[in-house]
Amino acid sequence: MVDIQPVFLNKSNRYILKNIERLLRVGEYDFYINATFWAGKDSIWKKQTGWVVPKEEAETEVGILKLLKGKNVMHVTKHTKSVFNQHEDIGKVLKRKGIKEIHIVGLDTNDCVLGTTYDSFDRGFFTYVIEECVQSSDGNDMHKSALKIMRNVNLTNNSVAEKIKFINI
Repeated sequence: MVDIQPVFLNKSNRYILKNIERLLRVGEYDFYINATFWAGKDSIWKKQTGWVVPKEEAETEVGILKLLKGKNVMHVTKHTKSVFNQHEDIGKVLKRKGIKEIHIVGLDTNDCVLGTTYDSFDRGFFTYVIEECVQSSDGNDMHKSALKIMRNVNLTNNSVAEKIKFINI
């Protein structure tokens, strides 16, 4: 699952683009989910958090989108933290395709990544966040705190990460 949009990129988290690109070039997956998020001015996001992400800004980062081209990809537009909480039951789609293990990359570790990770696990998938391919637009402290929570229940890197030379901050 890839969830990375330009609207959430900044100079402290932009390095993960190269790591995600490496993962997409080296790792071969049976199925990809490309998630984008938007929240309008009447959404709960605006009402409770003050966040608005216009629909026209709900697009995947261009370089990542190019690497997904030609792969078996499902594009999902979400209005919640988790990829799983959409109009179509993503869990059922994945199970029909025989998917048993999910790797998650993108932004934000402490928000959408965390929400999707727990939902994936709760739906019965072996779930691993690729640590070198996630970060937070809220800063490294939030990122590290979220990783600590996920590491506590073994929801990070148990996969391809050791085979790829990632950039670390």
